[in-house]
Amino acid sequence: MLIRANVASRRKCNQAIKEAKVKVNNKVITEPTFLVDIEKDTVNIDGKPITKRDFLKEDFVYYILNKPAGYISTVKDTHHRKTVLDLIKDKRRIYPVGRLDKDTEGLLILTNDGQLTYRLTHPSFKIDKIYRLIIKPKIVKEDIERLNNGVIIDNYKKVSAKTKLIKNYKDQNRSELELIIHQGIKRQIKKMLSVLGYEVISLKRIGIGDIKLTNLKRGECRRLTKDELNYLKKKVGMS
Repeated sequence: MLIRANVASRRKCNQAIKEAKVKVNNKVITEPTFLVDIEKDTVNIDGKPITKRDFLKEDFVYYILNKPAGYISTVKDTHHRKTVLDLIKDKRRIYPVGRLDKDTEGLLILTNDGQLTYRLTHPSFKIDKIYRLIIKPKIVKEDIERLNNGVIIDNYKKVSAKTKLIKNYKDQNRSELELIIHQGIKRQIKKMLSVLGYEVISLKRIGIGDIKLTNLKRGECRRLTKDELNYLKKKVGMS
């Protein structure tokens, strides 16, 4: 509910709970899943009251960004590197839904809707994340099957990706692939290919479910359409 009230990001809300900064009816709350009745309960975080109006406000914004390489998917960076928020001219406290590596390009959703963010990034909802990538050397058929069936990364996690060969560049000994994954493991695709002996030359996310980049140029953003937003909410059980 703190995320719903746009108090802070999910990570920071959880941290505040761990640090005993959140109270409901003057009692310290230690469980992030604690249920709150906004009609009856009084909520405070770090001494600041959270009102019913905070919980009910619907001033949410939803952007789709074609992230260029060289930008990191975070709100602030202590090393003063470029972040994806540098590309969006909105003074509201918005944040990326999931992350793309600094050198990965493509579709990134940004919003201040904490509930939608949580559901879109939770693997239980199995939202397709669609990527195009170029690898070297040229892939063999057996390894496409291995990617589809699952490979072990980080020495213990078995993960799979629906994999399709787009094109072989025989003169360059490279292949272009399309991969679809549901998980959000850090550097998952690069790790999967590395296990099989391939180097990822370029990586771009081209879709999240039916949401596509279409003609959005690199570095450009736009608001999600009403139909796109309704589609995402339906996929994660919010409508």
